[in-house]
Amino acid sequence: MGSSIARIAPNLALALAALRGREAEAAVLIELGTKDVQRRGSGQGLSFIQWAIAVLCNGLGRYGQALAAAQQASEDTRAQFVSNWAIAELIEAATRTGMPERAAGALDRLSEMTRASGTDWALGIEARSRALITEGENAEVFYREAIDRLGRAGLRVELARAQLLYGEWLHRRRRMHDARERLRSAYETFDSIGAYDWLDVTAGPRGGGRLGPGGGRLFTATVGRVRASYTFTARSFLRLIVQQVRTERHPELYLAPVSRRDEARTLSALFGYRLNWQTVLYVGYGDESAIAAGVGGGVGGGDPLRLAAASRTVFFKVSYAYQR
Repeated sequence: MGSSIARIAPNLALALAALRGREAEAAVLIELGTKDVQRRGSGQGLSFIQWAIAVLCNGLGRYGQALAAAQQASEDTRAQFVSNWAIAELIEAATRTGMPERAAGALDRLSEMTRASGTDWALGIEARSRALITEGENAEVFYREAIDRLGRAGLRVELARAQLLYGEWLHRRRRMHDARERLRSAYETFDSIGAYDWLDVTAGPRGGGRLGPGGGRLFTATVGRVRASYTFTARSFLRLIVQQVRTERHPELYLAPVSRRDEARTLSALFGYRLNWQTVLYVGYGDESAIAAGVGGGVGGGDPLRLAAASRTVFFKVSYAYQR
């Protein structure tokens, strides 16, 4: 187990990017990680990357892609802890794509593993997953258990995801006051940790994820991305990704206060230098800035745009292939 964790540890930056829904940043790290594990022949590392893709896609509402990635990661019995994480993502993706039987089968596997662990983290994830496939009012018991256990475990992202799912469930049952409270809690947590791409998901109950009452569209997002790479020598290269997302929203259709329009710009850069056939050094940099109108304001209201706080990430990685 210790050696497995040591191999996974350098991918912490990817895990954080996926959990926060940072697509451009995650794309660079996924490319880097995939090439690294292919060079080293590490199947466990590839499973970790597939799990991260599943988390990212579930957060972005791309449930079909999440399902495919989670399925691949969950089948790796050599990295059992990654497989366990992936099963939870598979259950959510399968439920959201209308495959309850597939989700139920995955839950049986997850339950065996989480019961053996017995931690609030594991049992909270199981309860959240069980709530997704439970019909009728009985699901509420599992949602409440998930929120209680994940809250005690201190897992803010997983807790917010449970609040989000519970809020959607409450909304479908027209318990509007309770739904607003749960969705507001999820929204505030995602906002506080910079998980901006999860924020629009909190509007989900109004219309299956992206549409409001009567088919009104909650938001329109325009995404532009430029990728570039340059090889300096046979030993060194540079890769750049620039992404801009412009989002126009209808605040009156949301359950929590949101800005009418905003723009997010992300720059990700990766420099690699090969010392020899076994060793490669990587230096990466990510920069994200956001410009948003005031809550409830926007084009019609004439609110001025304001510059939101930027986030910056720097990481250094050494990749070494050992062969005997």
